[in-house]
Order: sequence, then C-alpha cells, then structure tokens
Amino acid sequence: MKKSAAARFLIAQTQILGVDLGSSTIKVLQVRASRNRMFVRNFAQRHIRQLLEEAMTDADRHEVYVKTLTEMIHTGGFDAKGCAVALLGNQALVKFAKLPRTYKLDARRDIPDEAKSLSPFEPDQTEMDAQVMDGDNGSLEMKLLMADKRSVDDATDILKRAGLRPELIINESIAVEQAYEYLHGRSEESIVIVNIGASTTSTNIVENGVSRAVRVFNIAGDAFTRAIERDFGVSTVEAETFKEEYGLSGYRLSSPTRTGAETGNEAAVQIYNETAVRMYGVLKGPVKDLALEIRRTIDAYQSKRINTRVNIAKIVLAGGSADMKCLPEIVGAEIGLPIEVFRPLENARMRHADIAIAKVSSALAVVTGLALANAAQGSDPKLRLNLLGKKAQRAAAVKRLTPGIPVILTLILAAAAFAVYKVHKKLVAEEELQATMVATTTRKAHKKPFVPPKPQAPRVIPSPFAFLKRTMISGVLGTERDAIVMLSIGGKSYTARAGKLFDENDEEVQGVASRVAGGKLVMTTARRETFEFPLP
Repeated sequence: MKKSAAARFLIAQTQILGVDLGSSTIKVLQVRASRNRMFVRNFAQRHIRQLLEEAMTDADRHEVYVKTLTEMIHTGGFDAKGCAVALLGNQALVKFAKLPRTYKLDARRDIPDEAKSLSPFEPDQTEMDAQVMDGDNGSLEMKLLMADKRSVDDATDILKRAGLRPELIINESIAVEQAYEYLHGRSEESIVIVNIGASTTSTNIVENGVSRAVRVFNIAGDAFTRAIERDFGVSTVEAETFKEEYGLSGYRLSSPTRTGAETGNEAAVQIYNETAVRMYGVLKGPVKDLALEIRRTIDAYQSKRINTRVNIAKIVLAGGSADMKCLPEIVGAEIGLPIEVFRPLENARMRHADIAIAKVSSALAVVTGLALANAAQGSDPKLRLNLLGKKAQRAAAVKRLTPGIPVILTLILAAAAFAVYKVHKKLVAEEELQATMVATTTRKAHKKPFVPPKPQAPRVIPSPFAFLKRTMISGVLGTERDAIVMLSIGGKSYTARAGKLFDENDEEVQGVASRVAGGKLVMTTARRETFEFPLP
C-alpha cells in the first residue's frame, strides 16, 4: 500500500541516517528496523582516498568531505535529515572508571574529577559523556566516551553543511557493538568484537552483553596496503586491488578463489599462485601483529579479573579488512579462538537490487550501528552516550519536531472540524425530530381528512437505441448468409456483419444484434426492440 506524504514524513522523522566519514570511504545508510529485523531503504558510498591525498591542507580535506557528502545526500534519495556519525580511531576513546557503591549522581550532569583525568586530551578541549553501570563483585563502574572537541566540531560542521541534522556522535567501537547486539541479541557469553578499519583497529570485550574494555591500536587495513606498496612497488589504488584480489589466499593454495585453471591456462595458474604466495609472505607479518594485539587485549582484561574467570567464547571480526581472503582463518589460528565475520546486512531486505553487494560486506558494521541508533536505544535518547553537546541535542530535537508542526496542526484542525460536524448533525436531527412531532400533533388536532396523493403517470424512460430508427442502408456485400450491410445512422457510418453492429471505428455497439433474413436487415436490441429494414 502506498503511504501518504504525511505518513512518509512521520516515518522519516523516526529514522536516522548513519553517516560513516571514513578515511578512505564515505558511507550513508538509511534503514527501517523493527524487532531485530531490517529493511534497507537507501545506501550510498563513495571512495575519497585519492581526493584526500590530493588535498593540500586540513581545510581542503574538510571540503572533500562536505562536497562528497552533499552530493551523496542530494542524489541518493535520502528523506531523513537527522543523522548519527562515528569519530575515527583515536579521535574518540572509551574509558572505564571504578565508582563507590554509594554513587547516586547522574553521570550526565556530574562526572567526577578522577574520571575526567582519564582523558588524554586537553581538559578545556575535551567533549565527554558518561554512563553509570554495574561493575563486577557488586561495584559500580562508569563508562566514559571522550573526544577532542575539534574532532566533534569538524564532524558537526560537515554534517550541517551537507544539509543534515547531527543528533548523535559516538565512536566506531560503540557503533559496531550496537549493530551486533541489535541484530544478534544480547549475548550471554563473553565475546571480543574487533573492527578493522582503514587506519585503526578497535577491540571491544563484551561480557554478558555489557561492554567492559575497549582498546584502539594502529595495525589496520592501511598497514596491509602500505606493505603491498613497498614490496610490489605499486600505487595505493593498485595495492588495494591486489589486497582485494589475492588477500592471504597463499595461506592455502589448494583452493584459491580464482585460478587460471578455469580457462585451462597453466601459465596463468602458476602466475596467480606465485603472486598469492608472495602476497601471503608480505602480509603475514602485519596480520600476526594484528592477532598479537588482539591477544594482548584479551590477556590484559583477564589479568584484571583475578577473582572472576572470563572465558572468551569467540571473536567477531568487522570492518573492510575482515573480508580479506583467509584473514579470519589465520587470526583464529594465531589466537586459538573461533572467528565469526559480522556482515550486518546479510539477512536484511533491500529496496534496490543495485545495493545487494552490501549484503556480503563486513565494512558496513559501523554505518549500520549508526543507522540503528534510534531503534537500538528505543525512544529514550538518554540511554545512549553522545558527544554532541546538550544544547546541540536540544536544538536537534526542536528541529526534528518543527517540520511536523504543520502536520500536527492539520490533524488537530481536522479532528476539531469532524467533532463540530458531528455536533451539528446531532442538533439538526433533534430539530427535525421535534418538527415532526409538532406537525403530527397539529395534524391530529385539526383532524384533517386523509387525501391520498394523486397517482402519477409512470415515467417513460427513452430507449437508448432510438437512434436505430434513423437507419439508412447504403450497400450490401455478399450473400444473405454472410452478408455485410453498410449503414448510415444519423450521419455516421456503421456496418452490420456476423450478427453484430459495428461503428465507424470498428468497435462493437453493445446491446444490438443483427441478421439478414427474407431480404431484410433485422436488428434486435437488449430491450427486445426490433427494427426491420428492406435491403436494396
């Protein structure tokens, strides 16, 4: 069923655009979510690595984001204006601080100085938000999200200049955790969510559905790309192509993704295999370093939980590099834990077939978590961490409601008009009833004799086939059995053939049957009228 403009507007106001301003790609996603299910309404992505490399200053790079995002929004058919964005890598960090059990204050209004001191940024240049949650052994713990104020301001400026309304600013690890929990439910096991971005990798240890430790390090997709550039002597774009084509398939040559054997070219097979082996030799060092950092994160967390044994059930890999061939297999072998690759849109319904490629991509974990921000947190934005200033949050809420005021006023006026109509109709009915009762009483008082109404002559409905009386036969073709009679009726041409009457456009005149018998043309109508005309 096609929705009205008002219905589409109200639906759009409850949705939020996920905007991933990556260091190599911008992604924008709009979804409709309900009960852990998703329908992808719109998706767009643009590669900007080369544009960023050509930019000379920070201001130029800023303009690249603004111009590209503006074009994506205008050409992508996105109808929501509210948006959520995640800051990259070390721009936004998550820290945890122990609190006394008696702590009662609202963390959003009062963050202890001891917690503020955990920020690596200048105190007057730090944006911070916090949540209080239950810790281990009956303690309280504060989860803090902190960022450099300049990074927050830059992201806000980019979104506003692109015509969007910033409503939520978080970091990548929170976005991925949010997407995974919404789509897979709250895990009762302890897992490690690893998001391998372009410049940084974030590891998030989630214990019984609660984030307990977040760490960011610099071994990520760009480290793999730079290694390929150095060894093969190719450009960044070519290195990215090599990485996508070969990955780490040299780790197990018995089943390469694509070989020359498909075309029967043994030389191509040998070249492919030699390149794959060389690629594995180039990348195995950075990949082992990546696995080592993940292992260190787990060991450091477990060493702090001396009184509680924490068994990690699995590692969830996300981010563009998680799709690299054989990477999950090698990382799992290095760490000794099961690996799951998180592809958030794998089971989502798509609006357009041209974005079906997104269904197999793990690079969309961040933007999916951002697009699900409202659905994941319900209707209460106070439940989520948000680096957007409180004043800006209130302004965004007002702007979100302001376009809806005409719609709301229209609905109120329509309801008021309907209520007035109902009251008016009731009053008219009461007046008519009272008038009827007065008339009845008056008639009985005067005892007027009943005068039956004069019978009216039955109304004669003119025949719709009266025009047939003006029939003139202008010619006859064929024998009596298959005769074709040409007629002129009221100055228009008709043809009687095969028992039917056809007008000058060769369209059948409904309700008229024709036949030739006894030298006459006989036409019978649906009203059982018969018209006879002698043939010349």
